[in-house]
Amino acid sequence: MCQLAEVSEREEGCKKPWLLRKPLVMVMSTKSSSRVMKTTVEGTEAALGKMKPDKATGLDDLAPDLWKSKLWHPAEWLAKLFNQVVKEKKVLERWHNSTTISIWKKKGSPADCSNYRPIPLLSHSMRIFERLLDRRIPKIVKLSDNQCGIVFGCGTIDAIHAVHLLVKKHREKQRPVHIAFLDLEKASDRVPREVIWLAMLKLITAGFPGSLQGGEFMML
Repeated sequence: MCQLAEVSEREEGCKKPWLLRKPLVMVMSTKSSSRVMKTTVEGTEAALGKMKPDKATGLDDLAPDLWKSKLWHPAEWLAKLFNQVVKEKKVLERWHNSTTISIWKKKGSPADCSNYRPIPLLSHSMRIFERLLDRRIPKIVKLSDNQCGIVFGCGTIDAIHAVHLLVKKHREKQRPVHIAFLDLEKASDRVPREVIWLAMLKLITAGFPGSLQGGEFMML
């Protein structure tokens, strides 16, 4: 049986020049506040509404259907839990752990470990907390207009349409156009965690609103 190879690779002796680069995010004009915005029952219910049923459970064996049950009021209980987590600046111990399974990408040899995608089975209560934090970030951080990946409301179709218009306009004016396509293998798995830490620290230095301070650092 094939064992999943270690995905993350570390290069010894690397000077890590990317630590000196500025993060590609801009902080919107927002008044900084030391008061942490509390999680509301309404916001928790909205996050629960976006959860998909019949998903695999994490180490706590709590399915998403349990949190969406109408037999009790999970949103109120979760809101109290999340507010306590932020107040104490300490997440639940089980949120740090997960069970990782390997899924074949349906291409290449099944005996080759590189043809498998590692999927962590996380606690759904943590996913709800992450979703609540994720809804606050776009209010203070604006990504580049050129980015389509991992941006709400944007997708592959938008990028294809933009390239189509670009080529069409250059052909009409009989001008050359140069397009580069880059496909990074295991791109998400190789994101340097230090870059995320540096970006967060610079955001706080620039006046990161208190409504988000603590939550993201606890999850990193």
